[in-house]
Amino acid sequence: MHFWRNVSYRNKLFLSYIAIILVPTFVAGGYIYRNTVQSLERSLLQSFSQSLRQEHRRVELVLDEIERIASQISNNTTLSRFFRSRYLEESDLIDTFNNRIYPLFSWLTSTNSLIGRVMFFTANETLPDSMFIDSTSLYDEQPWFSTARDAASRDLLYWEPLHTQRDYSYNRGSGAFVYSLFFSFMIGDSLGNTYLEIEVSPSQLFGSLEAGPGSQSAAFFATDARWNVAYGARGGHEGLFADPDFTGRLAESGDLFRYSSGAADVYGLGLYIDRIDAYVAGLMPRPLIREPLARNRMVFLVLFTVSIVTIYGLSYLIANMLSKRVKKIVGAVRKIQGGDFQIQVEVGGRDEINELARDINIMSAKINDLINTVYRTEIAQKEAALNALQSQINPHFIFNTLETLKMMAEIKDEEEISEGLTSLGNLIRYHTSVAKETVPVQLELEIVEDYLNLQKLILNRQLRFERDVAKEHLELKLPNLILQPLVENSVIHGFRDKRGGYCIRLATRQANGVLHCVVRDNGSGVDREKVAAVRRQLDAGAPDASLRRPSAGIGLANVNTRLRLGYGPAYGVRFASRKGFGTVVAVKLPVLR
Repeated sequence: MHFWRNVSYRNKLFLSYIAIILVPTFVAGGYIYRNTVQSLERSLLQSFSQSLRQEHRRVELVLDEIERIASQISNNTTLSRFFRSRYLEESDLIDTFNNRIYPLFSWLTSTNSLIGRVMFFTANETLPDSMFIDSTSLYDEQPWFSTARDAASRDLLYWEPLHTQRDYSYNRGSGAFVYSLFFSFMIGDSLGNTYLEIEVSPSQLFGSLEAGPGSQSAAFFATDARWNVAYGARGGHEGLFADPDFTGRLAESGDLFRYSSGAADVYGLGLYIDRIDAYVAGLMPRPLIREPLARNRMVFLVLFTVSIVTIYGLSYLIANMLSKRVKKIVGAVRKIQGGDFQIQVEVGGRDEINELARDINIMSAKINDLINTVYRTEIAQKEAALNALQSQINPHFIFNTLETLKMMAEIKDEEEISEGLTSLGNLIRYHTSVAKETVPVQLELEIVEDYLNLQKLILNRQLRFERDVAKEHLELKLPNLILQPLVENSVIHGFRDKRGGYCIRLATRQANGVLHCVVRDNGSGVDREKVAAVRRQLDAGAPDASLRRPSAGIGLANVNTRLRLGYGPAYGVRFASRKGFGTVVAVKLPVLR
């Protein structure tokens, strides 16, 4: 226990995770491995058995199809008429054979890929021997023919087991192994009996053994009843068919079995095909099963090892992450001890560690509040001064305009008075109800236009207003009552000594995160000394007594001071004027959205 008390918090967490997670992981991994290996072996053997049984069913279907073809041939009326006819004139026989029979034979062999050589054995002595026709009298004494003849006459058809291809009168055999289907073509005819023979090669019957499911991991064969291999892969396994113990189990079991003798260790399965007295047999060497099992065992071990390493790494990361949070809290406490009361520990949840961090933040904040009371008081005073400057805008023009509108209402009955009253109402509402520090440019422009509508009434419609404001600038924000005081400055001071033709132009542009608002008029302008005095006062950052007088243009100094106090000395108002050419006032402020 003494050792455990001295272990670091991170290592305690790490060892706890290892004990809780790894032990169940090892137990589950052993169970999954054992069941996975056994399941894979069963799956491979089941796939092998299903593949061979599917091949057995396919061969049976092929035999059915060949018998159907033989039945169609026997029902062919052209052939029946040919073999039932007695040909006394050689010319009639040649004409019938060349124009009807030979094309029919060629068509039969070319359109049926499942069959090989086709022969007719007939007792009709008027028909000569040919490539497709032979006389029964030539083979009556041969055992193979007598067996086939008797069986076909009795059962309609007879399958001759695997044999070498025979030589006929005009159709020589190749010596290859074939199966033969004998079909009773005509029995009891006055000209004698006729029998149909269709030869089928092992490749036509068992060709899919090499391309069937499982053929790449097992060996499939077709054999006769004496276990002579008729078709199949030659991979060294066919020697087992000379082992009577192995072939005996193939013939008797009908189910998958394991056979081990000497170097041979295989799974075997044999399925009998009664019609052709043959077997389809499959061999699955056990090494072919062990190889994928070994691969899967290696994959499992690799994945299991990766999982263990991953769990180890995650446990370490989680323990390290939790210990880092504790270390941050310890570090924050030490900084507070050193006099840094502005430290704040990051809080990201509601657990006990975050609760502790939150309490430390509250404690340091309270200490910081007690120490920094003087600084906060100074900030409050600064904000009060800013608010006071913002409220200095003198709305005296509203009252003068209101008086003018009253006089016009008494003298004239025109719609201009209604428009003027509307604009005046908007101005009064804006001045008395704006509470937000920033407003959209669009709203500020509307107030400018309301103000100028009133001035147009005063100046007898001789004032023209132009605006060049991009659409994307309308949604930007700026402090309230920034543009209207600049326009008011032009009306009151710029047009004091000018008679008619008044024009004010307001434009905006944006560059490098800065919004520039420029108000230009064609008033009388001021001389250089006055321009220099105004610039000095603007650069000083606070209006003096001369600029605070209404006649000196309170709006200009007020706007400049508000911008500098709010955004810093880099922003504010720039003033330019020339006697007789008008005045330009530019406002620079940050882009606000």
